[in-house]
Amino acid sequence: MGRKSENAKIILETAAYLFWTKGYEAVGVNDICKEAGINKGTLYHFYKNKKELVLAVIQRKGELTLGFFNSIKSKTPADRVSAYLEMMINAQSKECKNSGKFAGCPFGNLSVEMSGKDDEIRDAINQWFAQIIDFISVAISEQRGIKKGSKALAAELFTYLQGAQLMSKTANSMTHLEGVRDYTINYFESIVEAAYQ
Repeated sequence: MGRKSENAKIILETAAYLFWTKGYEAVGVNDICKEAGINKGTLYHFYKNKKELVLAVIQRKGELTLGFFNSIKSKTPADRVSAYLEMMINAQSKECKNSGKFAGCPFGNLSVEMSGKDDEIRDAINQWFAQIIDFISVAISEQRGIKKGSKALAAELFTYLQGAQLMSKTANSMTHLEGVRDYTINYFESIVEAAYQ
């Protein structure tokens, strides 16, 4: 990988981490450059401003998420949902150990901060959320052999997961999100059964 490509990767990863742990508006271009060990000219070579950078972060996260989904597509529907939760928990647990703080969902955080201020950022987050809901919806359809209503049920489950992350962030504790891991498959199955009995 060339130096330019390496710089682009470092900038994107650094910005993603700082936006996640500190917030979009609290992080400036100077903060990103300092943390990444690059100068402003290098950053502006790739991104004309901070907004363009955060949109690139969201797009990259979407690509990585799709890659993860593809890597687990041979698992059973319930196991795919469980694997997604485990990935989410592992990322949060690692950050808790590093900083002593529960960081929350990176795009849940960004949504709370920016949805009322910037339509383009809000729409990009909505697309990422829709990607997760589609993943859960397919799992529900396959789990019970149904199609009707699976999207609404998936949205309900995703809302539940977002709420668990918000509660864990507020409590600065993994407890709520770890609780999701412990009983989410039972919940996943019960909401389907309740809707289609």
